[in-house]
Formats: sequence, structure tokens, C-alpha cells
Amino acid sequence: MLPQSNQSKGLLIAALGVLALTPDTLLVRLAHLDSTTLLFWRGLATLIGMSAVTLLQHGRDTAHQFRQIGKTGIGVGLLMGCSSCCFVMALYYTSVANTLVILSSSPIFAALYSRVFLKERVAGRTIISIIVVITAISFIVGDSEGSTSLLGNCIALCAAMCMSAGFTMMRSGKKRNMIPATALGGIILICVGASLAPSLALSWQQAALIVCMGVSSAAGFIMITMATRYISSPEVSLLMPIETVLASYIVWLVLGEAPATITIIGGIVIISTLSLHSLLSLRSIPARPLD
Repeated sequence: MLPQSNQSKGLLIAALGVLALTPDTLLVRLAHLDSTTLLFWRGLATLIGMSAVTLLQHGRDTAHQFRQIGKTGIGVGLLMGCSSCCFVMALYYTSVANTLVILSSSPIFAALYSRVFLKERVAGRTIISIIVVITAISFIVGDSEGSTSLLGNCIALCAAMCMSAGFTMMRSGKKRNMIPATALGGIILICVGASLAPSLALSWQQAALIVCMGVSSAAGFIMITMATRYISSPEVSLLMPIETVLASYIVWLVLGEAPATITIIGGIVIISTLSLHSLLSLRSIPARPLD
């Protein structure tokens, strides 16, 4: 039977979106591309994918959708582009598990940004969660083996901070369609890749993996965005750790890239903290009615 309530619909769509994002890190590993070459093609896939989504949604009004994003949308594009760039680079300097666990902390940074820039009140549970998550991240980063791993962990942290800043800026311009802004984020990757890549050549297998990355990212983003029409942000956040766990496990299973003990412990602490925070946040949100 199909789900009958808004909450059931939203949770199903969000879960499918999270599952769509899960293969992304494995695809990056399997591509065996120079990091800057991957940035170029990933940026092109993002630009084409998000532009296609905007075209399908708005048809002849597509050009207007890009024009209406304004300075806020340009800022979102820059931040999301920087986040994607850091995400890819982090995967080349540290483990998938470290990257995903650190990236999962982005809601905490978003809460900080919302307090500082949007002047929103931060609940006591959020402050406690911030302290716990930042402490766990400091242990993961501090336990790095060698300068390469340390650099990768720091880049992953930059990715989380840029992503959360981008989402915060999206909220400040929530009356505007920000999908075109994320398309512009692909231009950042294209520029970086084109200027630094030793070669942009791809084999057929690598081209297929790039296409899969684009489809995975676009499908995941679209479904998670759709889910917010039916359920609250805390409910969406409850499902996001699924990607961290599944993606790390898949890379471990396929490539034998086992996470370090401190990463497993830190990941459990971070995911448990974020899940508990989301559950407590849900208690203050009234249930949505049946359609």
C-alpha cells in the first residue's frame, strides 16, 4: 500500500534521496582520476544536471529562474561549489569514513551560522550537541596518521562548514528557487578543474562513472528537497546519517578501506548526538494531518 500521510510520504522520499546519494563516494574511488580532472567533470555534471532539473520544472521560465537568484543565490552557488570541491579533495587525502563522519556535522555548523547571521535562538539541546560534536571531530582530526590524513580531515571540515553556510544562506533567501544556484556551484568546480587538471581525457568506463555521479547527486538533492514539503528539517536530518553508515560500509566491503577505530567511535557519537537532537526537536513540532 502507498503511504497515506504527509509524514509517510516525506520520510519515504527523503530515504530514497539519501539512498541515491550513498554510492557517490564509491564512484569517486572507482573512477581512478586525478582529483582536479574529477573536479572538472563533476562540476560539468552538476551544472548540466541541475540546469536540466530547472528546465523540466519551469520550461520557458528557466532563464528567469537563474536571474532571480540574486546576490544570495550567487553566494549559495559559491559556497556549495567550494563545499563540493573540498569534499572531492578530502577523499584523496583521507578515508571515506573520516570524510563522511566529519561532513555529517554540517547541521551543527548550520545552527551556529543561524544564530550569528540570522539571529535565531539556539536551544539548549543544540548548544550541548555542538559541544559534543565538535569534541568528537577534534578527536578524529587529532588522531590523524601523518600529514596527509590530517590535511584531508581539515579539508573535510572545510567542506562541512561551507555546506552548512550554503544551506543557511538558502534559508535567508527561501522565497527564491535555489536549485539554479546549486547549478552555478558546478561552475566553481569546472573553473578549478580546467585550470589545474593535467588532462581532461576520460575512458568510457570513467565517463560512465561520472554520469552515475551526476545522476546520484541530482536525484538525491531533488528528492531530499521534495521531502521538505512534507516533513520538517529535523525529520530529514534523522535520515541523513544513513548515508554516512552505508557509504562507509560499501567502500569497506568493495575496496577494503576499513575505518579507523577512533573514526568509528567518533562517528557513533556524532550520529547518535544528531539523531537524539532531531528526535527532541520533533517533540516541539505538531503532527501533520493526512492528505
